[in-house]
Amino acid sequence: GKREKMKVVVMGDSHTDIYKNLRHACRGLDIIIIRIPGTTAQGLIKLKESNLQSGWKFLKVIEIHHDADMIIFMVGAIDLDFVYYAKSSSTPSSPSSSSSWC
Repeated sequence: GKREKMKVVVMGDSHTDIYKNLRHACRGLDIIIIRIPGTTAQGLIKLKESNLQSGWKFLKVIEIHHDADMIIFMVGAIDLDFVYYAKSSSTPSSPSSSSSWC
């Protein structure tokens, strides 16, 4: 049968919490929030080397919720807040050096 609500899966780091407010504001959405603590954008792409195995967890969530109308990934804040800052403060400031770690 047809769903009454649009199924939206939001997964990622602690920043997924902002979607909790939408549950009340958007009654036409069935918002499922899956928090995977410590997830980083770099960790997602390093499936085999990641200590947290976040990439595999994301793939499992996608497999379970394959029928979702929309999947939102909330990652990257940790990379920007900590990794980028640490790398940029330890290297000379220039456009090439600040983007070379990507």
